[in-house]
Amino acid sequence: MKPRTFAEIYCEREGLRPAEWPAVLFQRTLYPHARLLARMVRRLDHRYFLADYEFVEDVGHLRSLDEFTPALDSYVEHPDNRGLLRRKLRIRVSARRMLGAVRTVFAAGGHVASPKGNSFEPFDGW
Repeated sequence: MKPRTFAEIYCEREGLRPAEWPAVLFQRTLYPHARLLARMVRRLDHRYFLADYEFVEDVGHLRSLDEFTPALDSYVEHPDNRGLLRRKLRIRVSARRMLGAVRTVFAAGGHVASPKGNSFEPFDGW
């Protein structure tokens, strides 16, 4: 039997319907100051958070913490994950917050949380 996905465990833990979890996780993993600006930024550019939502979706398919690093790498390398607002002002999802959510959910779901994939070098210093 396959382990449950992050999305399955997250929905159960948070009492969410499957259609609700991506938006909730997105909001919770944004940098705090980005939460204040997200609605305005989205109105100006409806594609601005595409890289972030793809990251959230990738995380939803994870079945273990060890699968987090490839999802993070994909997020870091996403062509839309560039520019002043994203890099300098950090109007985006926080990789550290996402890792925290993944660790918490998999620990709650009975998965063993390993420390692999704990490097955020591509985002450090931006």
